[in-house]
Amino acid sequence: MQPNTWPLRLAFVIATILVGAYFLYPSLIYFTLDDAALAEVRADKAAFAKHVPSWAPDGHVVPGLDLQGGVHMVLGVDLDKAISDKARRIASRMRDELADKKVEADGVEHLAGEGKGDRLRVTFKDEAALAAYEKDIAENYGDLAEVGRSGLAITYRVHPDWVNKVKSDAVDQTIKTITNRIDKMHVTEPSITKRGSDQVQVQLPGYTNPEEAKSLIGRTAQLEFQMCDDENDFLTRVEGLPAWAKLQSNSFQRRDGAIGNDIYLEFPEDNLKDVREFLLGKVPPDLVIKYGHQNERVGEAKTMRTYSLKADVDLTGDDLVNAQVAMGSPEQPTPYVTLEFSATGKQIFADLTTKSVGKRMAIVLEDIVDSAPVINEPITGGSAQITMGGSRTRDEMLRDANQLALVLKAGALPAPVTFREERSVGPSLGKDALEEAKVAFYVGAALVFVYMVAIYKIGGLIAMLCAFLNIFFVLATLSFANGTLSLPGIAGLLLTVGMAVDANVIINERMREEFQSGKTARAAIDSGYSQAFSAILDSNVSTALAGVVCLQFGSGPVQNFATTLLIGIASTMFTAVFVSRVLFDLYGRKDRESLAI
Repeated sequence: MQPNTWPLRLAFVIATILVGAYFLYPSLIYFTLDDAALAEVRADKAAFAKHVPSWAPDGHVVPGLDLQGGVHMVLGVDLDKAISDKARRIASRMRDELADKKVEADGVEHLAGEGKGDRLRVTFKDEAALAAYEKDIAENYGDLAEVGRSGLAITYRVHPDWVNKVKSDAVDQTIKTITNRIDKMHVTEPSITKRGSDQVQVQLPGYTNPEEAKSLIGRTAQLEFQMCDDENDFLTRVEGLPAWAKLQSNSFQRRDGAIGNDIYLEFPEDNLKDVREFLLGKVPPDLVIKYGHQNERVGEAKTMRTYSLKADVDLTGDDLVNAQVAMGSPEQPTPYVTLEFSATGKQIFADLTTKSVGKRMAIVLEDIVDSAPVINEPITGGSAQITMGGSRTRDEMLRDANQLALVLKAGALPAPVTFREERSVGPSLGKDALEEAKVAFYVGAALVFVYMVAIYKIGGLIAMLCAFLNIFFVLATLSFANGTLSLPGIAGLLLTVGMAVDANVIINERMREEFQSGKTARAAIDSGYSQAFSAILDSNVSTALAGVVCLQFGSGPVQNFATTLLIGIASTMFTAVFVSRVLFDLYGRKDRESLAI
């Protein structure tokens, strides 16, 4: 590095400091807000914009969960359900393809009750149908692996490669969907990370309503439209009905005057699990049983009922483009959620309602039937609605409608989730502890400053200036990225500062040796930096590799430590090597006879 280029390099350092100050300025404002303004910003991140000048960015360093408290949750993703849904969709696709190509089959059955629901069985009518399938259709199902044959029946399972992909996609899609939902909650800098193979960790710093967060994040919001099979009376032939379950029949009139017959089981809500187990293996392969609430009247025990639905899912929430809250008539101002479908969804909905006039269509939300209205006429506008019924106040129904619209717009979770951990977290450090930490920092910095200046004089002064610039650049980078700084992150920052000081110690010692060997000040500076660079690069690269491993495989706190460490290493190489060299070139530009280090 040529000393005569120091003015250009000094200008570059000054420009870098100014850019860092530009991005760090909003963080200085954030940490000087009063309690009322801070609470407002934590509740809605958009509110911070009014506290900063129009020319300044609105990103800032965000205190982590352990510094400001908040909500901590760990969600487990039901991967078996994701795989089962994959098998069910394949069965539906195969059923349609066999019908389109006129290949006669007695049925394509999703074996939901066997193993983990990853299997399906296709039974052909005769050898000719089986041969036609193997010739023209079988090759289209590379996502299946054959596991056995019995006569004209072939049993498949979802291919292991696809199982691994489905599992990975389910967790990644869960993270993406939860992120979309939390963005609409206006939470400031949430942390949403993968933990293990089937868990998602969610941390919401500064968020004070864990129940609302749980309600919004944990809702599967899987929306499906399935036709009711009112012609099937298999429930009347089921034997051994439990005493608490009643077989009911409800007649309804279709638009053409024909009478439909709705046969179902009615049972107490607390027995839902028992009903599922009782009906296991008793449902025809072309049907699925879903459940809905029968009543929610005040003073009465809550009951549920069964719905016999055709196994094919005709339309899903994947075709949904918008969901909004609307109100009923002035006489009955009950909130409801209107649904608007995409162009493809509109066409599917129009075709389905056109060919199903007089039949009932079930709107299934999160595996529970919301309603099953009779289709009186074709619906070509591509819209539907979900009502907010039940024995609740208007405000409660409006709140539920808003939450439902939010999660539907953000997208459905690809599989159900369970809350394996959930807690409200208080700050790990109280105000007294933070004040003590500040005192410790100031005292420690002062002692290191005195020691470095006493031992290395000008070299020590430059080293400490670069160490403080190192902290400045790390915080400016976090502020630019709207990053979180937690206690482990602070530990990573302090480790970085120690490494930066250590780098300058190596440089100063090398310059001292070169100067004592008889070289001039400028020659000692050149040689000292060139001789020390390899050792500094070695130590920083090895530390960076450890940081990358922590970032890749660690959980939230470890990742925060690794993030600040990696940013700090880049900053260390800039300040300890480049910035300090500029300052030493400035100091030794007249090729002094002495070198005060």
